[in-house]
Formats: sequence, structure tokens, C-alpha cells
Amino acid sequence: NRSRSDALLKGLIFTATGTAMTPAHTRTRHRLYHYYVSMDSIRRNPIPPNAGPPRLSAPMVEGAVVAELRRLIATPETAVHILERFQQEGFHCDQRQLLAALRTLNRLWEVLFPAERARIVRLVVARVTAGPDGLAIDLRHQGLGELARDLLSKNSEGVPA
Repeated sequence: NRSRSDALLKGLIFTATGTAMTPAHTRTRHRLYHYYVSMDSIRRNPIPPNAGPPRLSAPMVEGAVVAELRRLIATPETAVHILERFQQEGFHCDQRQLLAALRTLNRLWEVLFPAERARIVRLVVARVTAGPDGLAIDLRHQGLGELARDLLSKNSEGVPA
């Protein structure tokens, strides 16, 4: 339930000038609207023209970040990067198993609890920057490896791929 869960990008989203954006909401008679708002806007500081939007719809920005993560995680390039990291650490894994495990996340995402989704996003995303030209997502490469290990262990326990 969205009203009981924390914002997915809390502490991870910033404007192009580095100002934090904080989750907020507005309630009308029948609806609750979630968004992220720049701390400059909240403090009524002047907002530089290159800072990006002072307010963003939470479902829109969270949906864009999650869609990009799901796309990126399922690519063979990501699997190769993770395999290289695993080899450096002495952890052996078959590329096909890894790709199957990473694709499992795509199928499971919709049934994950909000807390588990937030854990995955915090594990993989270092920072989201909202600028005038769109969103930039900085990843935690070590987090990709940890996520892959989690998924591999779930697949070896009999979770369908």
C-alpha cells in the first residue's frame, strides 16, 4: 500500500544543482497525489534555471527509474559486467544461469512487496538526478553483484525462472 510505504527514491533523488528532493503529498477530497519536491522550493530559495523541475510526480519518476533498472538488469552487457566482477572475487557462475536469474527479477517485480522493491532500488541505485534534460541514474555496481547473488540463490532454491 503506497500510503503505508516509504517513497521509493527517498534520499536518492536530487536536482541538477545537487539540491535534495523530498517526498511530499497532496490530498484532495478523493485522491492522494505523491510527488518529489526540491528543498529549494520548500525553503522558498531562488531556483536556478538549470536546476531542473522543482516538483516531479512520484509515480512518473519512480516508474521511469524502475523501468530503466528492469531494462538494464536484463541486458547481456550487465551480465558480462557482473561475471567479470564475480571472477575477480573468485565466485564462479555460468553466464546462462546468471542471465536467467537476472530475468527472473523482471517477472517477479510486480509481486514484490513495496519494502522489497525499495531494498532492491537502494541496493542498485546510488543517485537519481533530475535535470532540465531528464533523469540521470547513477548505479552501484557492487549492488548489481549483490542483487545477482540473491537472485542466483533464489533460483537454486527452486524459484521458477
